[in-house]
Amino acid sequence: MKKSLRIAFLAIFLICGLKSSEAQDCFGSNNSQFSLGIENTRLVYGEYTYKNQFIARLNVSVYSEKLAYQYIRGSVGYKTSLGALDLKGLYFFGSTFNGSYYNTGVKIAGDAVVANRLLIDATLAPWYDSGYKYTTCWEAKIGCKITNHIDIKVGYTTIPEYRRSENRVIGSFDFHVSNLYVSPYITAGVKSSEGSKGIRVGFGFGYQF
Repeated sequence: MKKSLRIAFLAIFLICGLKSSEAQDCFGSNNSQFSLGIENTRLVYGEYTYKNQFIARLNVSVYSEKLAYQYIRGSVGYKTSLGALDLKGLYFFGSTFNGSYYNTGVKIAGDAVVANRLLIDATLAPWYDSGYKYTTCWEAKIGCKITNHIDIKVGYTTIPEYRRSENRVIGSFDFHVSNLYVSPYITAGVKSSEGSKGIRVGFGFGYQF
């Protein structure tokens, strides 16, 4: 397993070292993109998009755990646009390296820009975890474009940040310039019965080659 991880990370760094045009040639089409980044603070990802529609994504955790308890998740999906509405659907399956738990499900997301300023995002995520069983999760956010490169959003989410579904208020700033985006966010729990009313601060970022 350690040898396979070294090979995977070496391949990622080699791809990062290519120029943008070389990366496009490597994947065989100018309509294809490769991106790297961090999701929800603790999940490193690599994503390949073919013809701006078909998606393949791999996440690997950077938890403060032993290697056997690190988490890996693969996703495949499709995205399209209908006027001002962008739609994306992903099927995912993830597990710890030692198989102590797994989860699987679907994420169906839509977002739209209304009147050039108003932002509306919604996600439905049927989610199954081997320990917590099935939960229908969702997220809804509304926001506005402050400038062409800065968005602000607030909303409500029950999609797990780690494993368990929680009810949390969420707010974020989204900074995007050219092929780079950075998204710091803050969440706060709203149900004391879940034992997670504390505030969490996190971030995501990505770069498209």
